[in-house]
Amino acid sequence: IDDVVPIKDMRQIFLWGAVMVVLAVCVRQFNVKANRLSVRVSKECIYEIRRDLFWKSINLSGNQLDEFGLPSLNSRMTSDSYNLQSFIQSGQTLGVRAPIMLLGGIIITLTMDKRLASILCIQAPIMVVAVVFISMKGIPLYDKVQQSVDSIVRIMRENITGIRVVKALSKEDYEIRRFAKANEQMMKKEIKAGVIMSLPGPVMTLVLNVGLTIVVVAIIACVAMTSCDDEPDSEIIYNMGITSMSSSSLESINEMDVIYKAFHEAAGVTENTFTMKGDASECDKKVKAACEKAELSLKDNTWVGTYTFTVTNENTQKTVYQHTFSKDGNFIF
Repeated sequence: IDDVVPIKDMRQIFLWGAVMVVLAVCVRQFNVKANRLSVRVSKECIYEIRRDLFWKSINLSGNQLDEFGLPSLNSRMTSDSYNLQSFIQSGQTLGVRAPIMLLGGIIITLTMDKRLASILCIQAPIMVVAVVFISMKGIPLYDKVQQSVDSIVRIMRENITGIRVVKALSKEDYEIRRFAKANEQMMKKEIKAGVIMSLPGPVMTLVLNVGLTIVVVAIIACVAMTSCDDEPDSEIIYNMGITSMSSSSLESINEMDVIYKAFHEAAGVTENTFTMKGDASECDKKVKAACEKAELSLKDNTWVGTYTFTVTNENTQKTVYQHTFSKDGNFIF
């Protein structure tokens, strides 16, 4: 975007746009394939685990069966198996993708701006420590939730197998209150565990937003320091390029290339965006003189189209130089 769009070369713009579309399609296909593979692997894995668990359960001795209890074994075969399947699936998708994205983001940011990347490097350990601490506090709570689930399953089995005794002794209200009490306890424990385990999301969002605010403040501070209104030796950013053109000939591509080369050579730069250090007015005079030199070198050229070349001071947003090359003659604005 920074290199291709300013030169207004439609062929390169469409070429790189097509590359972006192809990459987006590839990312989509790879994500779909990875998700399908993770689902298949987790399904096959939990199938083997559930089969082995069932085989172990039916071969338990009487003492071992009493130690575990039927409600607990039922939970292990159903809800625990489902939770383990979800964990395996998430571990293959988010667990693999997140570290790669984190390290890749830090590396790319370091190549762009080391000072701003240091903010992310500081944030990463903070987020890791926060997630680990919350997980250490929240995971034990799910053991209590599982115990409550076992208690509810046990009450239901007792009522199902002993429904005649319950009705004969008119204990329906008692069993309802007993089940409601166990259900309420499980609900409170599950809510508490869910609230604690949901904290990493808001904490990470808060840390990221704070980091983003620091980055924005740092950028504003850098821009203020490079402003040339009050600082005589500040760094001034210029941007040159063809701002408008009118031509229906393929020769216009070569003509624009000739114009760019002439101005780059006169200004002693290789890119459309360049910087100069010193007083703003003095720098503007130097840039304008270089542009007039380039204009003079192109005065004998004949043009098929019409091209307006502009040089702008990005710090002050002032147009330093503007000239139109036309087949009908050169016009200065």
